[in-house]
Amino acid sequence: MSGIRTVSRGIVFKSLSTALGGVLTLTLSVLLTRKFGREAYGWLVMAYTVVNLAPVLTEAGVKGGLRRFLPVALRDADQVRAGALLRAATAVQLAGVAVFTPLMLLGAGPLSGAFFRRPELHTLFLAGAVCALGVALMDYVLSVYQAMERWATEAALSLAYLGLYLGLSLFVIWGLGARLQGVLWANATAAVLTVGAGWALAPQWVRLAWRPSPGLAVTGRELMRFGMPLVVINMNFLLLQWFDKALLGRYSSAENLAAFYIAFLFVNALMVFVKVLVHVLMPYLARLEGASAAELSPRFNRLSKWFLQLSVFAGAAAYFFIDPVIRALYGPAFEPSITMFRWMLPLFIMRTVYQPVGMFTVNVFGETGVSLKLNMITATLVVVCNLILIPRFGVPGALAANTLAYGLSFVVLPFGLPQVCRLLALKGWLREAASAAGVTALCLLAAWQAWPPVVSGVAVLAAYAALLGLTRAWRREDWDLFRQVLSGMRQALAVRGAA
Repeated sequence: MSGIRTVSRGIVFKSLSTALGGVLTLTLSVLLTRKFGREAYGWLVMAYTVVNLAPVLTEAGVKGGLRRFLPVALRDADQVRAGALLRAATAVQLAGVAVFTPLMLLGAGPLSGAFFRRPELHTLFLAGAVCALGVALMDYVLSVYQAMERWATEAALSLAYLGLYLGLSLFVIWGLGARLQGVLWANATAAVLTVGAGWALAPQWVRLAWRPSPGLAVTGRELMRFGMPLVVINMNFLLLQWFDKALLGRYSSAENLAAFYIAFLFVNALMVFVKVLVHVLMPYLARLEGASAAELSPRFNRLSKWFLQLSVFAGAAAYFFIDPVIRALYGPAFEPSITMFRWMLPLFIMRTVYQPVGMFTVNVFGETGVSLKLNMITATLVVVCNLILIPRFGVPGALAANTLAYGLSFVVLPFGLPQVCRLLALKGWLREAASAAGVTALCLLAAWQAWPPVVSGVAVLAAYAALLGLTRAWRREDWDLFRQVLSGMRQALAVRGAA
């Protein structure tokens, strides 16, 4: 039960912070597009394709290692081990930042001139290099709190960062009249302030962890040995997130890139609760290491079912509601984002369905090497499909390339992850897949009939709920676990309110 309470507490705080953070991010994107226009916003997206490399390329695997080993050390009340892990991880992270930042500063000219073919963006990329430094350190601090399962503090820091980012951006752009790079300077300042707040809020043992002790190199190698395959996995995610935008920045117009990025922002908003569940469940699943297949199979199948149902429900609702939302927030200039978003939904569903497989592979079975190989295959497919399709077809090529690459990667899953795939109850999963296909057909029918978006969305969601009821998709065990999670969430809120 304590594990469920921890998960519930994490869901509460991570959900609140991620949802509010998504609102703040969308608010800033609306304000910036209204202020600078579609083309200038596309330039900012080009800069962020480079900034977002920093959290992945500077950590050398230590964040994944912390999320794997630190919960175990804290569970065993081994503060010596916990301190050694934290010291080693921080040393590696700082070294990565010290190498990456000068490279970004030196590369600002070639990136803006040679790759994106827009030399006038040089100063924007210089500001992006400084922003990347702050973002990398801030992301590391949040990862430490996630590994400690201090979800309330992690949520507060995440919201503080985004609130500062929004507030400082408004101040420098609208108050001081700064140009577009002012957004990047505001982001860097917000990230550095968040790092300081993370240190100030750290528990006492974290402060004591900085006392000199032997074995730093050994612990660092242990973290990197486990986490480096995860860096490649994260690079695959980064490629999926940003490689298409980098190529669109080179081969398409800034206006098209801006419209594509707005659609991508809303897909990321759909991924909010999925990301919350992944972050919260990873430390919990790490405690299942060594459990038998009979113990693991029900958990895996329940998680797989929930993730699939969540993706179908969210995708069906968003298919219809995206039209009035984008028109209201961004205006008629961003109408192409509506169609782009709808074509991204299959990719959203595939990404969501894959999450339980990835979590069990790494955190339960410790098969980081196998996961690395599969993610390298996916990353290669993403690169190849984008390189073939984007230069020739532009935005339609980008929409097709990522969906095709992820779809092909699913074909090799049974061959690469037999240990996880053996846990799958195929009959139940096929029933869920059939329900998802039925909902997809209903969405297409409603769109063909041109019903009002609200009517279409409500009708399709009601039909999906009825379909789940008729197929008895939720059994007694699901409701029991769901009630336990809700109870833990209520307790977490009550405890937080009393504090």
